[in-house]
Amino acid sequence: MVRKTNDIWNIWDNLWNYYNPPKKRGRPRKNQDTIYDGFLNISSNFWDTPKPRRRKKFPQKQNYRKKSYTRTSYKTKKEEDIIKSIIIITFIFFVFILPKLSTWEIISLLTIFWLCLISFIFYKYDRYQKKKIAEKERIERIPIFIKELHKKISWYVPLRYHSREEPYQMELAWFLRSHYENTVIEDYKNHSRPDIVIEKTAIEIKWPTTRKELCTIPDKIIRYLKDWETLFIVLFNVQIYEDEEKNKEAFENWKKDIYETFSANKDRIYIINL
Repeated sequence: MVRKTNDIWNIWDNLWNYYNPPKKRGRPRKNQDTIYDGFLNISSNFWDTPKPRRRKKFPQKQNYRKKSYTRTSYKTKKEEDIIKSIIIITFIFFVFILPKLSTWEIISLLTIFWLCLISFIFYKYDRYQKKKIAEKERIERIPIFIKELHKKISWYVPLRYHSREEPYQMELAWFLRSHYENTVIEDYKNHSRPDIVIEKTAIEIKWPTTRKELCTIPDKIIRYLKDWETLFIVLFNVQIYEDEEKNKEAFENWKKDIYETFSANKDRIYIINL
């Protein structure tokens, strides 16, 4: 009863302030009650119902694992569009064009098609073999320590989701410390301070990896390679675009641009996407 009377007095005060505003000039207070709030309090107390509250919009948790792990097909949008167009063209050809052609015309078209297909397959196979040999030669030049470190970092999985970069840095540092005792965090040398250092190898971590963070990496490559022999760039949750396929395509293009820009030091840079 006391609560209801207090609410009535609150409404009376609000009405009085509304029709007889104070002489002081200035903006109203942010938390000042309105007439609607007073009526809302009375109705909620009378019917014993809770006062409606606005739901807080919490930021959506971002998956720290690569989304491609859960995907069933790895075809890009371009490949799917090409396959769809080929199916439509073949359907039109067999339904509308093929019945009107003679036997000799059909045989000549089929021979041209098979010759084109065989030449395309040979071209792709030759290109693949050259790429494979070049990659094999590059891997043979890499020391065993760098190979093992690359394998261990690529196997690493974070324990849980974090909203900041420092927990990921600490978790990865402790993980590498179990394998390499001389793991150091933020070793300062000549105005450059990478996140993790193992002997003469620097490791830079980025979370979350947006377009803004990717723009800072070329500058860090230039500075870090002056003082350390090799550089590992570990990227958590790359978010360039919301669409998965666009995001993957943009990241691959960015990676290719980095290796082309620093082609002289290509063997000293390793980019890992976790």
